[in-house]
Amino acid sequence: MPKDDKKPPFFFDDAGLVNAGLGDGFDMPDAGRTGLDPVEACLGPGIRVGSSKVKAGYYLPRDVLERLDETYLTLRLRKVPVESKSQLVEIALGLLQADLERGKKSMVLREITS
Repeated sequence: MPKDDKKPPFFFDDAGLVNAGLGDGFDMPDAGRTGLDPVEACLGPGIRVGSSKVKAGYYLPRDVLERLDETYLTLRLRKVPVESKSQLVEIALGLLQADLERGKKSMVLREITS
């Protein structure tokens, strides 16, 4: 079998990714060799991405998003220790699931089927 004499792209060398014209003094951390966390290597030290949460995108009517914003800000102004809008959505989904468990008495089911 013939030896592959192709050179790696210009931004790689024997050690991996190198300075690709990003200016003097630019050091790109190699998380695999330095033991750095890959997220910290990219985002900086101390910045963590929650491993138990996943970014989700849904299309919602503008008025629903405005109500979420208004609710969040109202709670914050009332000094309620709400962490984020995501927390409000999680709580709302929990209440929705509890309501659906009521079966025929569910307000959500009545709303959807009316």
